[in-house]
Amino acid sequence: MHPNLGHREAWALTPQLMQSRTAEGRYALHRLPDLALLHSGLTAIDLFPDDQLIRARRSDDTVMVLDASGQPLFDSPYEHVLNFNPKNGLAVAFQRQRPGDRSSPLLEGVLHRSGTLRVPCAFAQIERGFNDSPPKVFPGGKLLAYSPEGQPRVFNTQGQLLSAPDLWCPPLARTVKKNLLLAGVGSGPEAAMGWFSLKDFSFTPTGETWGDITQALRRGLEGDTDVEVRVLRRSDLVDAEDTDWMQDVARTLCLGDAEAATALVTTWRAAVAQPDPDDFGWDTEDPDFDPDLLELCGEDNDLTLYWQHLLAVGPQFARLDWKDADGLASSRWLPGAHDWHWNTSTQGHGMEDGFDSLAQHLAPQQLALVHLRTSDDSLRFVVVRQPDAADLLDRLAHAAVDAWVHAA
Repeated sequence: MHPNLGHREAWALTPQLMQSRTAEGRYALHRLPDLALLHSGLTAIDLFPDDQLIRARRSDDTVMVLDASGQPLFDSPYEHVLNFNPKNGLAVAFQRQRPGDRSSPLLEGVLHRSGTLRVPCAFAQIERGFNDSPPKVFPGGKLLAYSPEGQPRVFNTQGQLLSAPDLWCPPLARTVKKNLLLAGVGSGPEAAMGWFSLKDFSFTPTGETWGDITQALRRGLEGDTDVEVRVLRRSDLVDAEDTDWMQDVARTLCLGDAEAATALVTTWRAAVAQPDPDDFGWDTEDPDFDPDLLELCGEDNDLTLYWQHLLAVGPQFARLDWKDADGLASSRWLPGAHDWHWNTSTQGHGMEDGFDSLAQHLAPQQLALVHLRTSDDSLRFVVVRQPDAADLLDRLAHAAVDAWVHAA
């Protein structure tokens, strides 16, 4: 490319395309190897790694969707087109409520890779796993959208409207669990909340209002400012050992393997007596740090502290960031999961979808997926034998530890 053409930079975008930038900060796409100009005056060019398609933004803020050779897939009036699902060809598209008016809100719809708009861009939100994910397809091939007023709308993947209930979904609590959507009759604090079934479109009231739910959430966030804090010396904790409780928990976590359980108890007991600061992430440079002083808060007891030490050294536990889908998909080291595959195209992209998939894979093996509540935004879980799950939950309750089995 000759310098007189005014392009400051140029680089290959795909084997068939070169991208260049002018002195004015605009971009162009050229065909390789003859450098024929295909598109110019662009404000941004992005190659999406998930679907391997190019988004080229024009000066009017609409975006073209191009293949690797720079050819448009369809005529696009959309401001954003997210990743396409490789199986069903669907993506979330955005369009202004008043086209051309940048002050009007962006509304979402569902677009097919062919350019056919299956669900019109008339919705505040199309349900999906992450911000850039394709639309989430629920069992039965259903899509879920929310109107600007917060009303749920259910479509099939061809765009046919299946259900338009007169319900309201709070903007910050649009939750679907086991094909049930949290929704309410009415709106605001007085809305009578319940579960709307995406399977048969029935509505089951919970007996709570949205005000009841938000007050409970607020109490949980504020916590109890009068929580009692007690200090325990490490030597006293060692003396308080409940050997039967430790052995039973270890046997459950080791899936009944007596030898492995004995080894785990030995490691656990050593961590209680002489903990390694690295295992716990302690800041030994802190002048107030004293590993021999332990705190018990509220309903915590000696078993709570024993459990916390086990979490630090036990290899049976998985811990992930709350949105680490890749980490969850890689959790095949867990018992019974070596041949598990989370098919995000058919089972959904969200973390809850992944846990559903894993629990369903474990169930025929008589294994249960147990979640452990954390004090931060991480996720911690473990796999045990199904007949042992209830007993483990009971023993953890004695330690003031909240846990539950993920329903398959």
